Parts: sequence; structure tokens; C-alpha cells
Amino acid sequence: MQIYITGYKPEQGKMKHRKEHQKGLSLLCYGLRMQYNLPFSMEEIEAELEKGEHGKPYFRYFPQIHFNISHSQGIAACAISDYEVGIDVEKIAPIRASVARRVLAEKELEFLQTFDKAGQEEMFYRFWTLKESYLKLDGSGLTRDLREVAFIMEKDGEEWKSNCSDDTVGCYQQKIKEDYIWSVCQAEKKEIENVRISWLTAQALDWDRAAR
Repeated sequence: MQIYITGYKPEQGKMKHRKEHQKGLSLLCYGLRMQYNLPFSMEEIEAELEKGEHGKPYFRYFPQIHFNISHSQGIAACAISDYEVGIDVEKIAPIRASVARRVLAEKELEFLQTFDKAGQEEMFYRFWTLKESYLKLDGSGLTRDLREVAFIMEKDGEEWKSNCSDDTVGCYQQKIKEDYIWSVCQAEKKEIENVRISWLTAQALDWDRAAR
């Protein structure tokens, strides 16, 4: 699995969605070129895409290439895999107890309470991004109850490892830039191996588009 990540200056108003959409597509363009030698422009990619039952996009003529895109307040991420995949990135922020109760399963809530305020905020978004990336596997997203799936967090040295209650799904996550969490879930793989992560600058993405 390959993860591409880039930063950008967030926009407001009508330009916000457009910029987020373009950043996500630019990462996908880069990944397709690097991994599959498919030099699509963003316009060509959009023409190639179809939508599944729940609205998740897929490639009409390249169904073996699975991808998913996420963005949040200045960070965009794209996962490309040989298996169905979902990714979510979020900026860590204050949380409300009422929201945590609507999102987390009972044991997840109990685990959350073992941390101080800052630790609770980080752990909540670890759970949140795992759950949303899980739901994005089939595109059902937030139309389902986030408490349907649960995750167990275990400390591995200085890092956290996560395990999903659905034992057919593998998951992986990282904290980046001190205040962002991204998580990925992949179908048919209990253990995700060989996760490759590329942080791309705006210059790298601009150069890639110019090269085409």
C-alpha cells in the first residue's frame, strides 16, 4: 500500500471544496503515474471514474486499482492499494463528551477515560479516523453508526498499534505534524504490511503536472 500526503493552505467559502478536491486528485494523479505508469491529468481521471452503490468512486477500466482520498484543514492524503481501501485524516481538536458517546463503543469510551485532556483528544481522533476509514471501505461513510465497529489500541514502544473488531480488515495509522492523525483500513488483509508513505511538496505535484 502506498500513502501520498501533502499540505496546503486552506481556503474559505466557495473555494474550500474546490481546493480540497484538486489536492486529492493531484495526489491520485501522482500515484498513478509513479506506480502504474498511467499519466492521467486530473480531468482525464474524473472522466474515468464511476461511483459505486454508496457513492464511492472507482476506475471504470482499472478495477484492480483501489484508492481513497481524504483531507482536513490543510492536509490531504491518498491511499492506493491492490485491495479495497479507506483513508481518513483529521486535525486534533477539543472534543465534547456527547460526541464521544455517539461515536465510541463502550470499551473505547472506558479506554478514553484513562487519559488526561490532551491525551483524550488525541485518542478520540485515533478512534474516529479508524472508524471513518473503515466505513469508507465500501463508501457507506457516516450513514452508519460509528459504534458498529470497535478498535483496540495497544502501545508498541513509542507508537500505537490498532486492531479492528472485524478480523478481515487490517488497519494502520500515524500522527503527523503534532496535531493531525491519519488512519487507513484495508479489506481482506488482517495485517497491513509494507506501508510506504510519501510526503509531497506543492512543487513536486506542480512539476508532475507540468511534465505531462
